[in-house]
Amino acid sequence: MFCYHKRMLKYNFNNISISYDELLKRLGYIQNKTYLTKKILTLIEDIRLLALKIIHPKCSLAYANLLKFSKTSIMLDNGYVITSCDVSKLFQHCFKIYGIAVTIGIDLEKKVHDFIVKRELVNAVILDAAGSVAVENLIVNIHSQIKHYENINNNLLTKRYSPGYGDWLLKRNEALLNWIGAREIGIYVNKSYQMLPEKSISAILGVNKKNMSLSTKRI
Repeated sequence: MFCYHKRMLKYNFNNISISYDELLKRLGYIQNKTYLTKKILTLIEDIRLLALKIIHPKCSLAYANLLKFSKTSIMLDNGYVITSCDVSKLFQHCFKIYGIAVTIGIDLEKKVHDFIVKRELVNAVILDAAGSVAVENLIVNIHSQIKHYENINNNLLTKRYSPGYGDWLLKRNEALLNWIGAREIGIYVNKSYQMLPEKSISAILGVNKKNMSLSTKRI
């Protein structure tokens, strides 16, 4: 297991939105094309409200300066190395990297399982979709807060990037989570490199200066 010196902040969120419209979209609803009965619409709203009661949003965030980079990897000043041509290309002009891990906890996942056991499959599908909306909104919220802070300091952010995208192998996710300190908010990786709880997201963001050329070393 990696043990890095890290600068880390943690957040607990008491409230996170699950938009009704976003939930409908996640369920495949297409306006003016998909017909939903009043009964189904009411059920969706009831499950949405249930989801809001049983999610427990948490975030762990770390950041470090970019020390070295090459075409195939980047190294942070805490010793953490990310081996990926895609990541290196995306962050080649950055001077700082944020690592983010978010989760809404295990309770929603358990309730989905309960619905499946009871053969209440429609409820299970709706609740699972609500969880997906919640965790995505959570990381968007964190992204927005970081963007606001960095913009004040005249910096720009890259897009989010996660293990499993491009050539950044999914099995590298455990190292990323170790740096971020994700275990402290209850996120683990199983033998298949999937995060538990299932409704969890990990990602990195790069920070670069506006109109500034970096003088970073190459590996």
